[in-house]
Amino acid sequence: MKHFKTAIKLLLIAVVAAIYIPANCPAMDEDLLEATLQGKWRQVYEKIHDSKGKDNDPVLRYIMGHACLATNHNNQSMLEFDSAEKGGLDILLKWTDTLLNSNPKNPVALYLWGDAKLRAGKSEEAISAFNRAVEIDDNFWLGYCARGMAIAQFNKEFDKAIEDYNRALQIKEGFAKALHSRGDALKNTGKIDIAIWNYTQAINNDSNYALAYSNRGLLGANRGLFERAFPDLNRALEINPDLYVTYNNLGEAYRLKGEYDSAIENYGKALKFDREDAGIYSNRGNAYLGKEEYDLAIADYNRAIELDSTLFVAYYDRGLAKYHMDNYNGAISDYNKALEINPQYADAHYNLGLVYENMGKMDKAIQAYKSFVENAPPEYVEIVSRVEERIKLLEKE
Repeated sequence: MKHFKTAIKLLLIAVVAAIYIPANCPAMDEDLLEATLQGKWRQVYEKIHDSKGKDNDPVLRYIMGHACLATNHNNQSMLEFDSAEKGGLDILLKWTDTLLNSNPKNPVALYLWGDAKLRAGKSEEAISAFNRAVEIDDNFWLGYCARGMAIAQFNKEFDKAIEDYNRALQIKEGFAKALHSRGDALKNTGKIDIAIWNYTQAINNDSNYALAYSNRGLLGANRGLFERAFPDLNRALEINPDLYVTYNNLGEAYRLKGEYDSAIENYGKALKFDREDAGIYSNRGNAYLGKEEYDLAIADYNRAIELDSTLFVAYYDRGLAKYHMDNYNGAISDYNKALEINPQYADAHYNLGLVYENMGKMDKAIQAYKSFVENAPPEYVEIVSRVEERIKLLEKE
């Protein structure tokens, strides 16, 4: 993939006296703030790295997180952001408000304000700020990347997000965060091989990018490339043993390999870090489903649904468990709930057809199978062919 280098133009705005300076933090001086507003991120990184006040100040850690992100120190960036938010998201919101009020046309101030809003769950305000930032400076690569991440996470507009990542990478070739985020978006559009390539490029530009190793390992496992997946996942844990998503991804790799006990063990490790993650409960339920321990599977799916009632795959998988327990009406109810949330979910249409066929309700089975054919993704071409033949046989009966 060819990238184009473009000179980065940053709007230089003088720092006025109203800028908030945290108490007991001599490192937060005007030189540091000016370097931040000018986007001199390596200089910012070096100044804060040598500061004695960083560890106890959430604002300094927040700025350091962005400096790390901009200079391809993504693992450290995650740690800095985590510490900053634990120190008080309200403090970050107040500081970015003050910064933006004093520098309303500075793209970096808009970017930081938008990022803080995004962390507070205010996606519309964040995206609006990122829009203004790139309008002021159309070469502001951090703004494009941030906007792409926001619209991917909250709006699920992955193609638009990819356009923003592409623009960021045209301006800042080798920007690891944009490469990784583009990989995430491509994964969500089903372009797995290109996603893996992007994760690899992210790693090439940031060799300690734990999350990139973790996600590349997960996609490798999905491809059945376990000889590549497990080294990636183990490398991610070497770099960052507290990155709990990697334990979940290890669980997925073991589950896909058919080693269900190891999968369940790793899901359990992930849940020790975050007991409110619905996806991990749903994944562990799949491991119990693989072991044919249906009651335990349903218990995990129930917990996942309690935490996130929009998680359609949890309804679908709970339906599978009920189907295997010959609870056909319960399975139908769960499949329909999954389809209520995601009407294009082909697997639910297919399994709904199986249930109806087993119940002798052939008209409904045919209808469900036809819905499967209409919604099946391109990679299901062989299954679609078999289902179309099945529809013809049922229609003759």
